[in-house]
Amino acid sequence: MIEPLTISAEGYLDVIHDLSHLGPVRSVDVAERLGVSKVSVNKALRVLKERGYVRQQPYQCIELTEAGVEMAHRIAWRHEVLLAFMRDVLGVPPQAAEADACRIEHVISDETVSRLQVFVQAHAAR
Repeated sequence: MIEPLTISAEGYLDVIHDLSHLGPVRSVDVAERLGVSKVSVNKALRVLKERGYVRQQPYQCIELTEAGVEMAHRIAWRHEVLLAFMRDVLGVPPQAAEADACRIEHVISDETVSRLQVFVQAHAAR
């Protein structure tokens, strides 16, 4: 069984994916977005490289691998389902729902998210 990523590693992966939509991703861009040092980014990148989620040649931009893109999409899916559940079903104000979804998306199981998604879709169909 593959060991799950830490909350921190998922956060880095999420940021790299977001930044990749704007152009090439540099370590300094990730550090700036997360408010961390370049040393912290390099440590996180080492873990993500070892796990096969990113590739980066020395002094080059960061790229997500196919596995990295897939994982980033899983994180985004969990976020969107949680956000919809909190905002649309529970009536949580958007800012609080966004902040809570960002925290919960890293610890909730895909099975639970799938069931929440069915519930949200049924709620929307009413």
